[in-house]
Amino acid sequence: MDANMTSQTNSEREQRLRELISEFRTAATDGIRVELVDKESQLVCQGIFKLDSAQMTMSLQPAFLPETSWSMREIGAVMKGKEFARCVPELAHLSAKCIGLRILTLRRRSDAFTSTTKRFGTISTPA
Repeated sequence: MDANMTSQTNSEREQRLRELISEFRTAATDGIRVELVDKESQLVCQGIFKLDSAQMTMSLQPAFLPETSWSMREIGAVMKGKEFARCVPELAHLSAKCIGLRILTLRRRSDAFTSTTKRFGTISTPA
């Protein structure tokens, strides 16, 4: 591949990434349905993942529980795949469908949220 073709391919990838980010922002602002899984019991419940319009705060609203919100600055790590399986071994068998967020706050520090959804999402387990 020559340099011109590589540059065009990179430009197309960057454009596609910008489009995906834009789609995610729109969907997350409206709310994305997710499945929340407790790592100890492995019980699943439905929930809604949201970002505020400024993308400064994320929130999770599990079914039948109050909504919990965090500043994006409180996200210490995002885990998936092998890293997720290492950090949450109880859910390692779901690692292909999960993401985990390490939330760092004054109230708590936990690997509280992990995800199993078809597109984007989060699953929660209080530590």
